[in-house]
Amino acid sequence: METRIYNMFMYHDTVDSLWAALKKTYGHARNDSRIYELYKDIAQATQGT
Repeated sequence: METRIYNMFMYHDTVDSLWAALKKTYGHARNDSRIYELYKDIAQATQGT
């Protein structure tokens, strides 16, 4: 995931609030390909130690 995007959304406590923020940010533009990329990036993300 791009660092810029990661920094915008890393402070969400739950997945539900993360998806709500993503939809609010990207949903209005009907940018389906970008939303798909974000879904894919988040699905592949791991939590560091």
